[in-house]
Amino acid sequence: LCNFIHPMRAWICGRPNSGKGLVAKNIIAHADPVFDRIVVLHCSKKGTTEWDDTVIDPEEDIIEKVPPLDYFDNEIKNLLVIDDFNLATLSKEDKLLIDRLLGFVSTHGNLSVMILHQDLLQSQVCQRRMCNVIVLYKLTDIDSCCVLARKAGVKRRHFMAILKKFKSPHDFLVIDNTVGSPMPLRVNMYHRVIVPQDND
Repeated sequence: LCNFIHPMRAWICGRPNSGKGLVAKNIIAHADPVFDRIVVLHCSKKGTTEWDDTVIDPEEDIIEKVPPLDYFDNEIKNLLVIDDFNLATLSKEDKLLIDRLLGFVSTHGNLSVMILHQDLLQSQVCQRRMCNVIVLYKLTDIDSCCVLARKAGVKRRHFMAILKKFKSPHDFLVIDNTVGSPMPLRVNMYHRVIVPQDND
């Protein structure tokens, strides 16, 4: 269940210290076959050591600028992790690059992408729509969470019912819209959620 079909586009949103990085690393650890190259786009290369044990060479593979479209070798299995990087405030050119990386390059260039955010407003709507895997923690802005869940096929009342069952601030909901997913809706990656089918 944690070995998502490559290439994937995952969007992980939660409060600080909720466990976003741990979920991302869990997905990386379960990837089969493993990723040949992992690159982390971070707002402060010198301000974090969180990814030093994940990339091959922290000096080369942790970057602070959006990479160009030809940055990744499409002959190998690549992963781009975008962590704590405010995509909404990027220049128009960088926003277009992110869109192309999530779209064409991911699909045709052997690239999976994971975006880790603390705030729903730190990314563009079109970027979230290109993600087939969404991981949501319980945020302060419940209304925005409900809107996002609804756009992913989960109605507000069902989403609120799921949140009420969360026992820890580290609990999260996975919405897996991958075609043929064995468990499209689950809590903490492995616990199936069954949503009632209705017509309203």
